[in-house]
This record gives sequence, structure tokens and C-alpha cells, in this order.
Amino acid sequence: MSVESRLGNTINRFNKEHRSLIEEYVDSKRANQIAMTSIIPKLQILRRILNEIDIPLKEMIKEENKAKAKQITNRIFTNEELTFSHRKNYKMFFRWINEGETPAFLKAFSIKKTFRELKPKRKSLTHEEVRSIIDNTETQRDRTIFTMMAEIPMRPIEICRIKMKHVICDEYGYIIELRGKTEEGHRRIRYIHSTPEIKAYSSALPESHKNDKEKAFFYSYSDRNKGESITPVALIYILMGAVKRAGLRKDIQLYDFRRYTATSLLADSNYTITDVQKLGGWKSLQVVNIYNKTTDDQVNEKRLVVNGLGNKKLMTQGNILKNIECPRCKTVNQKSADLCVSCWQPLTATAVTKTNDTMNSFFEKESFRNYIKQELIDDIKNEIKAELGFKVEVKS
Repeated sequence: MSVESRLGNTINRFNKEHRSLIEEYVDSKRANQIAMTSIIPKLQILRRILNEIDIPLKEMIKEENKAKAKQITNRIFTNEELTFSHRKNYKMFFRWINEGETPAFLKAFSIKKTFRELKPKRKSLTHEEVRSIIDNTETQRDRTIFTMMAEIPMRPIEICRIKMKHVICDEYGYIIELRGKTEEGHRRIRYIHSTPEIKAYSSALPESHKNDKEKAFFYSYSDRNKGESITPVALIYILMGAVKRAGLRKDIQLYDFRRYTATSLLADSNYTITDVQKLGGWKSLQVVNIYNKTTDDQVNEKRLVVNGLGNKKLMTQGNILKNIECPRCKTVNQKSADLCVSCWQPLTATAVTKTNDTMNSFFEKESFRNYIKQELIDDIKNEIKAELGFKVEVKS
């Protein structure tokens, strides 16, 4: 089912008297370049609340209906089956109806999370967990996505919004335009560590796909939505699969990558907090600090390394994403590569062993050894003839 069909089905599930207003709400969101994949979940949350309201929604913001609107809102906000997301979307919807202002009947109600909804502080991703997740992805597309998310603090929806026209290749690598939640969040980011992965994924794309600049850069492989932009829900399932294969804790979420990357960049003395703000597409420095999960132990380890007292091989964001440079031609290859993509030089001890084993297996064959011997004999004969001035037969 296409995204448009899903959107239409969701709108049709609203009560008839509310549908026209819901369609206006959707049009306003789309006019602000909000993706339908982001709109649909919000509509599904709103439907559960709004379908219980038996008066026209625009009537609720009028002064004469204030008492009834308060009564309806109180019933919604005290319903334990409804969560913070229901209350938040309810308030945002009526602010939209009231042209951006909070209606009078809503001002007395708080949308803060209840004690029941509050969760313990989330555990940050470690460098080892990030590397393990990347290594346990199944396709080059997935590997590229999570490498990019580990390098730059991105929102999952920004991955889904990348189109072919947003990807620019130059002599240093790739610059990608990211489309944030708002106009202020739109930014052009240069990728360094992810360049070999992006190159490997991009080179494997069909030519017809590359030539259509409006096509999604990361698209779905499923038969139902093949060629369409990958969705945040699909990213969640990809992450869950990689986490399971890596044998990691099960509570890892997509946004943990954004927290991890922001923390790693803030811990790097080469980046200022303003740099991190620009890279992450945040409006204010206060929001950046929310994503900073640096611990005391991390700061103390860094102080030891800076002062020459600690382990200088301490794992960091930079070295878990660092790629392999070919010693022969200096081409930068993917971290997972065994052979150089340019000159086929073995890059790892495993690749050298495999190459040697392959050569030995050839030389062990008697037919191959006899062929080599005959070739050598013919070459020696031709060299002697050339020295004596005789005509040398050239093999075609």
C-alpha cells in the first residue's frame, strides 16, 4: 500500500463531521514540508481522541463553549489509557485551529509526563556497540545509513528525506543536504568517515535511479514499496535485526545514535558546542546540552590521555569509523574491505592469507604447473633466439 493510500485510509477513519478539518490540517503540514510518514502516526494518535468528541472541533475554541471544552479535555487528560503523546498532539492540534495560540480552555491543563510515564535515564551507546551494530547490518544500504548516523547527529527522518539531488560528490568526498524538522534545521553536511560506504552504495545504484534526481537516495527493497523512500519504521526493524545479530541489549533505539554522536563530538576538543549545534540542526545551544551524555569516567579518561598518562589507544568515534588506506595506491577503502577497490592490493592479514591460499591451490594442480613450465621454456627459447639474431615467433 502506498503512503498516499495509507493517508487516505487514516483520514477516512475519523468521524464524518471532523474529516474536512483533518484534511485542512494535513494540507497545512504538507505545505510546511512535513513528510507524510511523520503525519500519519500523529493522525492515528489524534483519531483515538477526536472521535470521542461529539461537537464540531472549531466550536470548542469559542468562549461560549469553554466550560464544555474543559469538561471534554479533563476526561481525556485523566484517562490512564492515553499517554503523553495523546495529550501533546491534542494540544498542538487545537493550537493550530486557534492560529498558533493556546485556546483558553487548554491553558489550565499540563501535558507533562505523569509518574507512570517517566522512564529511567537511558544508557548511552558505547563505541563498541556502535561498531558492532554497523558490522552486523545485512546490506550495503543499511551499513551506509548507520555509518552516517554514527558520524553526524542526524534525525532518522532526515535519512528518509535524502534524494539523489541532495547528494553532491567532490574531490574530498560527499556533501549531503539534510532536511530538518523546520527550515532552520535544513543544512549541508560534509561526510568524511562515511565516504567509502556512501561511494560503495552509490556506485551500486541502477543508472535509471541515479539519473532521476527526485528519487530517494535510500529506498525500500520490499516488493510492496520498492523504489520508494525508506521509512523510519523500516529503520527501526533494520536496527532491531542488527542488534539481535550482534547480541546486544534490546533497548537500543534509533535516537540513541543521535545522542551518541552529539556526545562524541562534544567530547572532541576540535569541535565547539556551536559546531555541534550546526551539525545536528538544533535551534539553540540548550537543546544540544540535552543530547550531551558525557560521563565523569569519560572526562577523566580523556584527561589522562591528554596529559600523556592514559591509554592513547582509547577507542573514540573517530577510530571506530576510520577507514583503511591502501599502502600501494593510497585509495581510501571501507573499513570492512579486504582488497583495495582500485588496485586489488590485500588490505588485511586475512586477505593476504586468502590470496596466498588461492595461489597455492593453483600451483598445486599438476596441469597448471605443466602449463607454467612450458611457458617458461618457450620464453627462454625466444630470449636465446633474440640474442642470436633469429626471428622470434610472437604468440597471439
